[in-house]
Amino acid sequence: MIITPWQLSETALWTGYGKHLWSDWHFLYQDTASVLPTDNNVTSAWLLSLIYYGVYRLGDLFAVAHLHHLVLLVLLGVVYSKTIFKNAWPWTLGERATIYLMWLGSGAYFSPRPALLAFLPFIFSYLILDKRSSSKETLTWRDWRTLILLQILWVNVHGSFVLLPLMAGWVLLFQRPRFQGQNLAGFVGLLLATLINPFGFQIYPYVFKTKEFSELLGISEWISVLSWEYPTQLICYWLLFLGVIYLAFFSRPKNLDLLRSAFTPLLLLPLLGGLRLSVFAFFALPVFLSHWTTLYAQRPAQKASSSPWAALTALGVITFIMIRFSPYFKETHRFDEASIFGITNYIEDSKQAQCPILNDLNLGHFLLLKTTNPLLMDGRITPYTKEALSTYLSFMNGTQTDSLISTTAPCFVILSQSRSSNLIGKMQTEYRFKTVFSENGYVLLQRQSP
Repeated sequence: MIITPWQLSETALWTGYGKHLWSDWHFLYQDTASVLPTDNNVTSAWLLSLIYYGVYRLGDLFAVAHLHHLVLLVLLGVVYSKTIFKNAWPWTLGERATIYLMWLGSGAYFSPRPALLAFLPFIFSYLILDKRSSSKETLTWRDWRTLILLQILWVNVHGSFVLLPLMAGWVLLFQRPRFQGQNLAGFVGLLLATLINPFGFQIYPYVFKTKEFSELLGISEWISVLSWEYPTQLICYWLLFLGVIYLAFFSRPKNLDLLRSAFTPLLLLPLLGGLRLSVFAFFALPVFLSHWTTLYAQRPAQKASSSPWAALTALGVITFIMIRFSPYFKETHRFDEASIFGITNYIEDSKQAQCPILNDLNLGHFLLLKTTNPLLMDGRITPYTKEALSTYLSFMNGTQTDSLISTTAPCFVILSQSRSSNLIGKMQTEYRFKTVFSENGYVLLQRQSP
């Protein structure tokens, strides 16, 4: 929940996209300057990028971060008012608050990026589908209209929009005896709604491209659930999976409704390698516990002695105090040695401000927002083809440097001291680069002439 300047790198990326969309309606940042082949940059987050930049102009990146804090608290309120704080639950208010705090620990996965805001259309869609599934009722025209509107919003916010047709299709699969023509029309409308975005059908390849590139870069969030490279989420996932199997087939009474709900396809997706595990950090616990109550038939329902929203408000105030008085919130921490902003400030203030930049993987976010320099070679994923990204990784490993460095005049290079120590030495000895600035484990090298 506490956002440090370094964690704001994702915020800077999407705000930077919004900055360029705001000015020229173009996602690619100085793509003509890059020595790597660029691709048609498509992203579902275009709408949020514009919103981020508007908020950024009002209060810098921390304003964008606190927008996400507000969204997270709203999400918590919606989910818990529909699950743990329902009067039909067998737990007391104190026990429910404990569960709430346990789930709030998933804030370790919190990051100010579009994925969090995508949980809003997700949770409202899920609640509609889960309500009809649990009551064994067919979806109404009103349900379908709401789902279609949510789909239009979702497809312009985040690539996870593909989950809504998947969840709806799963629920309809188990409603075959009551399947009506309106369900078929509604589902077709849902699919057509995914095309209501500036990129049309191209939005689908973008989703798979993101997954492919993430795997190429070795991002552990996308690893297989059969691998131990990310043990925390792996253990949580399998405990959840086994818990669902137990509830459905071995508990007394059995709870087959859980398998019919929109929850099951989300649980199965990681087995197919199609959904990052961290998605479960935000909604799996309350959804799972809502079905676990069938095992507590012997315990009477506990009526909350006070409004659940009062408890949520109190917890929200505590959270705000924790954030507000954290040392990471201080204004001076925006541009000090604990962040990476100093490098971007140095580049902007130098006389060679328009020199192209070759940057480390994690720094394209800040450069996109904070500088006007063209990017000679950028570590961000989205503007480049798979071949370009492979070339970039080869460069960072110390190979293919000749063809890249010899193609440009004076330029900046930003590298990590820990990851690229050999490459830094090669740049200094073979290509006449000099270290002109260092901060937070990164060095800025500059060459005045080729």
